[in-house]
Amino acid sequence: MSSSPAAAVSWDGQNPNLTSCWQSATIAKKKTSHSGKFWVSLIYSTKCRTVWVEVGGDFPYANGASFSGYVKRNSDGKKYNLGSMTSGKWGYSANGSLTWVRWSPMLNDANVSSFASGRFASEAWLTTASY
Repeated sequence: MSSSPAAAVSWDGQNPNLTSCWQSATIAKKKTSHSGKFWVSLIYSTKCRTVWVEVGGDFPYANGASFSGYVKRNSDGKKYNLGSMTSGKWGYSANGSLTWVRWSPMLNDANVSSFASGRFASEAWLTTASY
């Protein structure tokens, strides 16, 4: 059962990796760079009805590189940037590549739409479609 819109507001600003919202995360929208080494995803939690941005890059390309990004709600412009509270982690992509990923705090997305935007190292900014 999904959380109500009112319950979703209580997740605003929280680190998804420290909540149960992470367990129902799906990629709602994704943009990949021309080089294929960097991507921006709008992640949606079906359980919590929240979204966050995830910015990732392949190793060794991502090693020591800077990440920027944010998730933004269309209806009121509320936005959360990648921040120190949501540091990154190494993991493996679906194709088995070693990757570095950072994410933003969560934003309520119940009955509204949002998008994600991000930049990795010297790559151009990528922006997902709204969801």
